Amino acid sequence: GIVGIANVQVAWWGEEVYVLELNPRASRTVPYLSKATGLPLAELAAKVLLGRRLREVLPSSHPKPRVYFVKEPVFSFTKLPGAQVLVGPEMRSTGEAAGVSPNPYEAVLKGLWAAGWRMPEAKAAYFSARDSAKPEVLEMARAARRLGYEVFASEETARYLRAHGLEARVMGDEELAEAIAERRLACVVDVPEPEGVPRARRALWNAFLYGVPCFLTPTHSKAFWVSLEEASGSEPLSLQEVHRVLGA
Repeated sequence: GIVGIANVQVAWWGEEVYVLELNPRASRTVPYLSKATGLPLAELAAKVLLGRRLREVLPSSHPKPRVYFVKEPVFSFTKLPGAQVLVGPEMRSTGEAAGVSPNPYEAVLKGLWAAGWRMPEAKAAYFSARDSAKPEVLEMARAARRLGYEVFASEETARYLRAHGLEARVMGDEELAEAIAERRLACVVDVPEPEGVPRARRALWNAFLYGVPCFLTPTHSKAFWVSLEEASGSEPLSLQEVHRVLGA
């Protein structure tokens, strides 16, 4: 068996969890978890490696954090023109940022901002989705309207949104590229069918290039829009303040 820290990568599909790989080493998640829990995990693991038992090195009591920590990957695609910007199971992020707040939605937003995401001031958003994702995108578009954003969409998605009582203007691929370049869109949500991936890749690359938030999965984009609507807007806290004042 492994003594010390192991790094496990898993994939979750439906109700099944698959182990992709397991490495007997620490990863950059370890210092993140140490910050989130207040436990010196690397130090504890080193003591176990030297022969101590886990129950001997763990503190007898430790307060549970009363804050939420959200880890957001940082990518460097814009430094490599033409790079593949669609992610898969392999590691492509070049770093990570943390969002911390007693409000889980605000923690999501802080993580995005810390990772370098900046929403343009434009009050407009673009939505495009495959058929299976259209109901979720409808909820996001409704959230955007409640927040005062004008809704643009691909032709099929706009038709679906209108059929469900939400006004949406059609925006073609060429106009989308121009709107991203001119930062006339605050956010792009594009959940493509497999045959639409090349088009989505172009939209994502342009979004990275011009600093417009772009999402290709329903889960990530939904978290973003729900967080925009639910975040309370508290002041930033240092990590020391988080652990001292909020009891982490």
